[in-house]
Amino acid sequence: MNLRLSWRKNQPDLDALFRQGFPSFVFGRNPEGLPDGIPVFCYHAADPETVEADLYFLKENGYQSWSIAELMRHLREGIHPKNRTVVLTVDDGACDLYSVMYPALKRYGFHAVAFVAPAFHRDAHDGPDHARPCTWDELREMERSGHVDVQAHTWSHRYIPNWPEPLDLVGIDSRYLHAIQRSDAGTVRDDLARAKQELESQLNKRVAHLAFPMYRGTDSAVRTGRELGYASFWWGTLPRRRANKPGDSPERIVRISAEFIRRLPGEGRVALHRIGAGRIACAWRRKPKV
Repeated sequence: MNLRLSWRKNQPDLDALFRQGFPSFVFGRNPEGLPDGIPVFCYHAADPETVEADLYFLKENGYQSWSIAELMRHLREGIHPKNRTVVLTVDDGACDLYSVMYPALKRYGFHAVAFVAPAFHRDAHDGPDHARPCTWDELREMERSGHVDVQAHTWSHRYIPNWPEPLDLVGIDSRYLHAIQRSDAGTVRDDLARAKQELESQLNKRVAHLAFPMYRGTDSAVRTGRELGYASFWWGTLPRRRANKPGDSPERIVRISAEFIRRLPGEGRVALHRIGAGRIACAWRRKPKV
């Protein structure tokens, strides 16, 4: 267990806790609406029971999931949803995105954005099938379905504020990572450009959205990404940004952990202390999510 990494991962959430960085429904006893804007939730590991419970909760309580295009129109043009609305994202591109999340999205009629680091994806993988990256064919199938929009999570999943520090990918065995991450990282510009080019080539689509590993980027990375053609940048919690509202910059899209989905207004909400206890247990059992 790496307590230093766990602290660094969770420190922005602690900072946001004291500086108005969480949507009001997270701590509200009986919230009725989403006055703070559109919440964006992020999964890493796709646990079958958790995903099923989350999507069932959303469906039963009348939520819809927006695409990136819809969220961008909300930010730029003030387009408001008619129904309760969330955005779902999944980081890291482990095979449970395909085996767990994708079938659940199809069953419930939801949409998610998958942020992947293309350096680790192959046509086929040698190694444990339960802890591998998605294959390119799996990513293409999900993309074609309309239920998953594949976008960039950098090329080789390094920590932008401390470049070129490599980071693990949740749900992927380290043997798939280390050889690539020990190679020359180049510059941040090299990495972001290569991620965009490879995804566009493999998926035959325009890639214009970037999620920073470990939820954190830098102003210089945003400027570089904008010059390369990225239109939005996805972070974690940020002080004084509870959710995403018209007029907010697409260069600072905020996200919170998917463990808070069942704190949304609706029937069947999960007690906040259960979420806190689960996070503590996770930190002690395994490496922290990145």
